[in-house]
Formats: sequence, structure tokens, C-alpha cells
Amino acid sequence: MSWHRITRRVGGEPDALEYKDKKAELETLKEQDDRGEINLVYVDESGFSLCMARERR
Repeated sequence: MSWHRITRRVGGEPDALEYKDKKAELETLKEQDDRGEINLVYVDESGFSLCMARERR
């Protein structure tokens, strides 16, 4: 049995139309945040994680 580290990579180029739509949506959200209508927080700074943190004892 051997142990191998999982390599995470980007899955290639995004679909151009989908990328354009999502970029426009993000710009709209940023503008709403600037106006104070919403509180825009990115996942990496929100403290949210899909992996449960384990406490070592």
C-alpha cells in the first residue's frame, strides 16, 4: 500500500459566456456592497469550510 498526496488543479478554461455572466454578476454585487445594500464576504474570509476542523488534544 502506498500513500499519495492529492493534487488539486483548475479544471481548464471556463466557458467564455458563463465566465462573462458571472463576472458581471460579481461586479453588481461589489457595487451593492459599496452602496451598503449588502455585506459581501468571500468564502475564504467568512470562516466557512467544507472540511470539519478537528481539535487536537
